[in-house]
Amino acid sequence: MRNFLKKGHTILITGQGTASKMALARTIAESAGYFAIADFEGVTGPYNSVFLTAPDVLIITQFNPTHEKLAEAKELISDDKIVVERKGYDPQIVDLPRFIFVTGGAQVVKLAEAGPQFTVIRIGG
Repeated sequence: MRNFLKKGHTILITGQGTASKMALARTIAESAGYFAIADFEGVTGPYNSVFLTAPDVLIITQFNPTHEKLAEAKELISDDKIVVERKGYDPQIVDLPRFIFVTGGAQVVKLAEAGPQFTVIRIGG
């Protein structure tokens, strides 16, 4: 499963059943090393300190794959580093992990829209 998680590439797990999507995401992430879980707004917001834990893989929850959010995600996964800002501390530049996005709303995403950076795994009907 490690081959799916190359830098600049990510997995988008979609479909019904939060527990089954998260179980698959955890299984894939565990095969790649240390992982963390965060929601998309927390990762792309100004105080994104989850990156300071230095995970090998970051599972992103609550991802609503609109065109705008896909553009943000593509930008995020194509970078090597990110600036982490914490209130009261100087900004730090850290390496970005590999990503797994978990969503229930990917019925709006066509593979062509997602682009070659995404491997889409659909669970259920």
